[in-house]
Amino acid sequence: MKSKATFIATLFFGLLLLTTGVKLSAESRAEKTPNQKISDEEREERKGKASEMLETITLWKLVDGLKLTEEQVAKFLPKYREDKDLKKEYQEKRKKIAEELKDLLQDKSSSKKIEEKLTQLNKLEEEEWQKKRALEKELKSILTPEQQAKYIFLQRQIGEEMMQRLRKKGKERKEQSQEKRGFAPEE
Repeated sequence: MKSKATFIATLFFGLLLLTTGVKLSAESRAEKTPNQKISDEEREERKGKASEMLETITLWKLVDGLKLTEEQVAKFLPKYREDKDLKKEYQEKRKKIAEELKDLLQDKSSSKKIEEKLTQLNKLEEEEWQKKRALEKELKSILTPEQQAKYIFLQRQIGEEMMQRLRKKGKERKEQSQEKRGFAPEE
């Protein structure tokens, strides 16, 4: 029999997944003519909801796969979300600096300006690394050594599964698009 914590976590993530999935499927069935394009805003909203659903699935698989206790779930989830938020924050900061570097190169700016931007990028990466290490240390204090090992493998496994699903979905969309335009699907 599953532990109470696993049952509660499964129930919570199941309901969250169900409500997110229902909202996504209802929106995808919304009346649209074939020639009507979705706006960038709507596309971003869909991406956000799909991302939210993927994160919910990931969390559920982690909680279930690690066999976390109630106490561990209460400590693990906030740290996991903090880690995800940290990754997103630094990804956005790196993207901004990369765009600024691109502009500097296009404008044929001085080497000094480019070096300053590269230094800024290096400092950002060092800061991110330090914060990640601190978070990993906190996660280690929550998980047993066995759970820590499982966590490493589960993250990789779940990531690979998600990528396979996304590739499959992309291939299906491409085939549907080709069929709508009268082309035979690629074999």
